[in-house]
Amino acid sequence: FGLWVTQDINEPLRVAPYLVQGGLGMPDRGFYLDGGRMAELRKAYETHIAKVLSLAGIADAEAKAARILALETAIAEVHATQEQSNDVAKGANAWQRADFDAKAPGLDWTAYLDAAGLGQQQDFIVWQPQAVAGISALVKSQPLDTWKDYLAYHALNRASPWLPKAFADEH
Repeated sequence: FGLWVTQDINEPLRVAPYLVQGGLGMPDRGFYLDGGRMAELRKAYETHIAKVLSLAGIADAEAKAARILALETAIAEVHATQEQSNDVAKGANAWQRADFDAKAPGLDWTAYLDAAGLGQQQDFIVWQPQAVAGISALVKSQPLDTWKDYLAYHALNRASPWLPKAFADEH
């Protein structure tokens, strides 16, 4: 998820935390779901994931890359489209803290919000509620090891410019 605090679009005299869809390594859901050229890009992305994992000495990199891509594809399936995301009237959904457990079960929202320093916060804006609910359900349904591999890959990929030259070259 993306999470930031800014002016509340519903009540401009206050600030509120916004929660938005996230989790994709490629630019948009279409890269994961569309055919044609996108299928070629997915294969290249999977190869890139495997290379980054291999550079880090992570065993079974190809199989893990396939699982990471499958997880990101599942995330893309629950993402809102760009058109849906740009619709402010549909995007600015006011949620209370209790709404997360009811509307988006699967993720330990108490742990997540506590870690974000928002454990006491009651009011939120959720921009793509179907994505928040879908990703939360994936947290519960997908194997923990797949999430660990996904997070390891993304940490390495983000840090690639500062790692040894082979990582920077692959990045």
